Amino acid sequence: MHAQTQEYMSISGYCTDVDNGQAVQGEINIETSSGEVYVDSCDKRGYFIIDSIPCKGQIFRVVAISSKYYTERQKVYCNCDTTIQFHLYKLIVDIMPVQIFFFEKSSTKFSDGHEEKISTMTFLLKSNPNLQMEIIAYTDSLENNKLRRKRAKKVYKSLVKNGVSKNQLVFSDNQRENSLFILNEDSSNFVEIFPTESYIESQPPEKQEELRALNRRVMFNIVRTDLIPEKKKKK
Repeated sequence: MHAQTQEYMSISGYCTDVDNGQAVQGEINIETSSGEVYVDSCDKRGYFIIDSIPCKGQIFRVVAISSKYYTERQKVYCNCDTTIQFHLYKLIVDIMPVQIFFFEKSSTKFSDGHEEKISTMTFLLKSNPNLQMEIIAYTDSLENNKLRRKRAKKVYKSLVKNGVSKNQLVFSDNQRENSLFILNEDSSNFVEIFPTESYIESQPPEKQEELRALNRRVMFNIVRTDLIPEKKKKK
């Protein structure tokens, strides 16, 4: 008698934090060499299993995606049930704060201290090639709105000049509404105040310019943590 040929197979495994071994919850994508895609989510144990995959003896591209970790990829060749392990590295952005750039009045000229901020953001983005950030620029209520785009481009060009991939930066054309955050005196974390115009106008005249200066800024918002880095062109 001939052994029965296995028609379907499964790919299973665990996702864990490389530093502490704890389970990591995330999404698993499996793409076959023929273009078929299978998706599953890790449970609380970090465990995943994708079954009912036809046994064709092919290469599988397996991708682990989690919002606070580097995206990890593996290529496996198999034609039977297979177990793999992902050891994920935490994104450095969770340790290093995203910087805020301030500008002089009615100008694209940086306020003091921008060189260190450019260096910090350059290191953060180059250390996280799977990270894509949205550049969000603001003006105060007395400035020309065209300054928003010019300020965003100023930050963009400074980062790209330092070696950050253009693919990691996108622009936001819409100014978000400024928000007033109430400071919690009992909190150990410092909270930056970005005042609304109505709040500014309620303050004494000598305080208003100081508050408006906080709204002449460029900030960043994380939009992707699963960006596939561009391949460097061979010279």
